[in-house]
Amino acid sequence: MVTLNHSPVRSDPAVMGGSLVFRATRVPAQSLLDYLDDGYSLDEFLEMFPSVDREDAVAFLNLVRGEAVPGPLSESRDEWEQRLRGVATDCGVSLPDNAVGREGIYE
Repeated sequence: MVTLNHSPVRSDPAVMGGSLVFRATRVPAQSLLDYLDDGYSLDEFLEMFPSVDREDAVAFLNLVRGEAVPGPLSESRDEWEQRLRGVATDCGVSLPDNAVGREGIYE
């Protein structure tokens, strides 16, 4: 079993065969990326999976982009969005143009 302090996701062989799931749920973290790839917004995903906390979803997306904490002062929004799209592409996910919100996170 893999558990990180304050991690939005966890892996336990007894839960979903060890797939990475959101903390305190059986919702695979990959589902969020798949839904975003299919054009759903973060809010729509959270409506469909109410057991997932918004903070956990946002923290997971920040981990995917390579940051534990968002760094809006360390890079411009364009740089951040370009890097996020690059990480998503590397993971085989294509993000729709409207996937990134005004705060620099998915809406």
